[in-house]
Amino acid sequence: MSVGLFRLISTVKSVFLFQYWKLFIIPLAVFLAGCDDKAKTQEVPTRSVRTLVVDNPVGGVLIKHTGEIRPHEESQLSFRIDGRLLSRPVDVGDKLKAGQTIATLEPRNNENQVRSAQAELAGAVSSERLAALNFRRLQSLIKTGAIAQAQVDEARVNLEVAAAKRVSAQSNLKIAQEQLGYTRLVAPSDGVVTSVNLNPGQTVSAGQGVVTLSLNQGVDAVFDVPEAILYSNLSDNKVKIALLSDPSVVTEGVIRDVNPQADKQTRTWRVRVSLPNPPEKMALGATVQGSIVIPGQAAFVLPASAMTRDGADPAVLIVQPDTLTLALRKVNVTRYSSEDVFIADGLKPGDKVEIAGVRRLGPGEKVSLEDKF
Repeated sequence: MSVGLFRLISTVKSVFLFQYWKLFIIPLAVFLAGCDDKAKTQEVPTRSVRTLVVDNPVGGVLIKHTGEIRPHEESQLSFRIDGRLLSRPVDVGDKLKAGQTIATLEPRNNENQVRSAQAELAGAVSSERLAALNFRRLQSLIKTGAIAQAQVDEARVNLEVAAAKRVSAQSNLKIAQEQLGYTRLVAPSDGVVTSVNLNPGQTVSAGQGVVTLSLNQGVDAVFDVPEAILYSNLSDNKVKIALLSDPSVVTEGVIRDVNPQADKQTRTWRVRVSLPNPPEKMALGATVQGSIVIPGQAAFVLPASAMTRDGADPAVLIVQPDTLTLALRKVNVTRYSSEDVFIADGLKPGDKVEIAGVRRLGPGEKVSLEDKF
């Protein structure tokens, strides 16, 4: 093969390879360039947030306190005599009817006392009957002059003594029967057993509490409050009561009474709030939260979790309704509680405030609303 022909073949091969690779390299470059532009134009994902819609300011200071549902009236029931507990057929939560047996004592000794009193009465009745027969016999003899008047007088005295012994024996029998009746403890009225203190076999003293009975006369929410709340015209305010385990279960009550003496250990005063129509879920023993407004400056109430800072100043994150972005807004905080913060100004009704995870968020971030409260 000549040199000229070889060079011609090489030139044709180079041109063919260049055209071949151009068909693949150019589209690949265009594709990569497109991906780069798409990555540059991709939007930053929005953050899902939980918000609270600001309500009207509360006139005064909102105080929250935890308490318990207790019976409006309850009675601790006990035996009138000492003894050994034989049975207690009721337990906590049982609903009782008036006259229903709550507990019994061992009655053997009392039954023996009843039998002894019955025998004593039978003897007294016989003695009185004999004394009466003797007196009537002597009265008939005195008319014939067969006996002296002194014998008749003595028979009259014996009859009076026998009658007195019979009356005494009747009283003793009545007492013994009452003592036997005291071995049975019964419900004085309809109610619910809220606590039991003794079990069968235990020795019981007179007056020692056996069970506590809640009378069917309504329920109260009971709170132990500090002195600062006590002297804030509580009697002029209604109390909002919410079930702690389910805040959607709410009712309203009125303060019924305030214990005039503080607890020596806690230095708190017991306040009872009467609940006229409590929800079914507010059963005896349920834990509730009472909210009451006492005189003071009006303030917006937010959860403490909503607070952040703008430099050294307290602030909150507000969702801008037109752009759904966060804006940092300074607020004037008047006071804090264990759960809430009270803001005098910096907010307006209708503002949507971020209330969860504020430390991970910042102004300008685009968000989506997860929950509305």
